[in-house]
Amino acid sequence: MSGGRATTESRPHLVVLDPDAPAPEPDVDEAGAVERRIAAGDFDDDLDVLGRAIARRAYLLSVREGLAVREQLSAGDRVTVRSIARPRYLHGERGTVQCWLGSRVLVRLDRPIGRFVDRMLRCPPDGLEKLRDG
Repeated sequence: MSGGRATTESRPHLVVLDPDAPAPEPDVDEAGAVERRIAAGDFDDDLDVLGRAIARRAYLLSVREGLAVREQLSAGDRVTVRSIARPRYLHGERGTVQCWLGSRVLVRLDRPIGRFVDRMLRCPPDGLEKLRDG
């Protein structure tokens, strides 16, 4: 034994892809084959690496989406609360963007609802959808 430390020399290195690169269209048959291989245990030795890679990719995609939303939202924009937001009673509520507070958006709701009696809602930008004019 070499001091009880695990070695990772035999493990493949992860390649981090450009998060702005277009994702290839998934091949349904290929995706099903990967699912079957995972279910069969073919990747058991690499589940931790795969899990981290998948989590990192999901994070990068959410950051990219958040940046895209940030570019689209500014003070005075009309928005609606998306169905991913919590608490659920806010789904579909409408309001007006007041400003950005760091990485959050301050929205004045059209009406008081639930604990938001002052009508002010602070939420992440991906919880909002910009309303189209007209």
